Amino acid sequence: GFDEEVERHLRETCENAPQFAINDNQQIRIKVDDEGIEQLKRIYTHRPRKYKLDGNILTTECSENQAFVYFSRFGSTIEVLEPESLRKRMINYYSKAIKTYEFSK
Repeated sequence: GFDEEVERHLRETCENAPQFAINDNQQIRIKVDDEGIEQLKRIYTHRPRKYKLDGNILTTECSENQAFVYFSRFGSTIEVLEPESLRKRMINYYSKAIKTYEFSK
């Protein structure tokens, strides 16, 4: 068989998709409103395979990159609660978008 590290990598590739398997998983917590819950049901591409929805709090374990790629399209229907690094990444992403629209035309 394979050594433990190779087996872990293969398992994560199957669970998270190849493009996200090289990153370590971490706990992601996101506040989701009703519209966000509907988007969660409709948008499959890059969605974490396993997640728990408790009221309006979604918890999952995936890489920060996967969470960013998936949830960045949800706009104001979600709020990243943790990790702080993902929250800051979202703030930066949307701040740049706002500046683009404020200063264009």
